[in-house]
Order: sequence, then structure tokens, then C-alpha cells
Amino acid sequence: DDGSLTDFTPPPPVDLPRTLWRLPRPTRAEGPAHVVRTLTDAPFYSRSEIHTRLLGQDARQVLARVLPFMRPTPTVASAA
Repeated sequence: DDGSLTDFTPPPPVDLPRTLWRLPRPTRAEGPAHVVRTLTDAPFYSRSEIHTRLLGQDARQVLARVLPFMRPTPTVASAA
């Protein structure tokens, strides 16, 4: 393995349980995936250790999820 990049088709999305604060934990895997442990669970941020399968190999990933804050609508000044 020379460390070069290789394109591949991403595996399908997998549904994982939401966090205590109801944040989604989106991931992709070849087959089932599961949450090994929740590292951080806060109202707008979560981090979890996930067990997945990728490119034919078992894999662990750290999944971080940040809930974006609502942005205020820009105000446009009118020319009077």
C-alpha cells in the first residue's frame, strides 16, 4: 500500500439511535453499525464511538455532531 487516494462508492446510510438530547447520529456502513459508547452528549453537540464496517474491514469511528444554530433572517434597508 503506497498511501495514495482511491475513489470508492460510499456505503448506504445506517440509522443509529438518537442521543439523549435527540441529536441524530448519521453514518454510513456496509451492514449493521452500532454505538459503542457516547463520549459527549450535550444539547447542541454529541460525540460517539461507533463500530462500523468499511471497505470489507471492521472499523471504529468517532462521530461528532453539532446542531447548527438558527440564523436570523438578514434585514434589507429600503431606500426612502
